Amino acid sequence: MYNLAIAEENPIDYGEQANTDAVKMRAYTLVEPIGAILNAAEKRYKTQGLTIPTILYEDVKVYVLETLPWVFQQFKAVANETNRERVTAQFIGEVHGFNYMSKRLDKIRLSGPLNVAGSASELLGKIQQTEKFILESLDHEMAIASHPVWVAFHLRIKNFMTAEFPKLYKAINELPDEETKRKNLQVLLADLSHATLPPL
Repeated sequence: MYNLAIAEENPIDYGEQANTDAVKMRAYTLVEPIGAILNAAEKRYKTQGLTIPTILYEDVKVYVLETLPWVFQQFKAVANETNRERVTAQFIGEVHGFNYMSKRLDKIRLSGPLNVAGSASELLGKIQQTEKFILESLDHEMAIASHPVWVAFHLRIKNFMTAEFPKLYKAINELPDEETKRKNLQVLLADLSHATLPPL
């Protein structure tokens, strides 16, 4: 899909000054395995009637593919060289974290069935609490941001999540029965809860 840079050829691996384009390619090499994990999960879930997580996965993939070019445009626009290197390095650290979390979550899913207790209404309530936590966390990140680029980045995430949750709730409401809702909500809650954890 992308003309990916081989990690060993990246200047940042040799202690040289990080080049924004090289770092961008590194980000793509870290993001591609996450996309592959989501694609494989979608295939498994569609056969199990788990349509709600697949909606989230499809929307996340579109969001990431739109956001990566945008975020590196923001980095390139940072005039101060030291600040530019710092924000790009921080971002790559975040991408490494999501790469790690995605692989960890996939291993958990493949190791056995999910054990998330609760009725559909109880699980929905937990998801709504998780939504509130995510949005408040994004507000906090914007309030303490070390550079304006992080304010713009977290606002972009918040805008995505603010639009995504109502879409998911609508799709959940349209599911045919309680058990189907419960199974979809179990997976969705596990996804959202895992995404709020630190990578290590």
